[in-house]
This record gives sequence, structure tokens and C-alpha cells, in this order.
Amino acid sequence: MYGHVWRSIYKTDEFLEYSKKAWLEGLMGFEDKSLEYALQTCLQSCPFPPTLPHFIDCCKAYHKPDVFFQSKDTPHEADPAVAHMHLEKIKAMLNIKPR
Repeated sequence: MYGHVWRSIYKTDEFLEYSKKAWLEGLMGFEDKSLEYALQTCLQSCPFPPTLPHFIDCCKAYHKPDVFFQSKDTPHEADPAVAHMHLEKIKAMLNIKPR
């Protein structure tokens, strides 16, 4: 992926093994899909190999769209009369009298 740049960072086998262990521990809680997303993100936007903290941020970014509230209840049809009543109340609250 990053060729000689990757190898120049991990010059010794000992440091490479140490880094593998650190990355394994750092990424242990992530699902395969978030790891794949982070890998693709880095390949497309990082000219150099990412640091572990940067890669973790990319993994976390995969889940950000899911942060918004999603109701588990099935939606029910609203009563148009009730909706109209609430719309009128909102309009009355927003009605600012001219000075």
C-alpha cells in the first residue's frame, strides 16, 4: 500500500512486532466494516501511512452517521386536525408584531 515509506517507518523487526501488537490492541473493539472504511479512507486521502490515533479516528467516523436518534416505534398516521391545531399554535408563537 505505502511501499518503501511503510518499511522506512518500521526499520527493525522488533519495532514492527511492537507496532503490530499496539495496533491490534488499539483496533480490537472495531467491527470489520469500520476497519475497511478507515483503510479505504486512508488510502484515498493519506499520502503517508496513518498513525494509530488517526486510523482510530477514521474508524470512529464510520459510525458518526448512526449517532442521530432513530425511533424503534413504527410511525403512525397523524390526525390532520391535530397537526393543523399545532401548526396554528406555532404560527401564533412566531408571530412578531411590527414595531
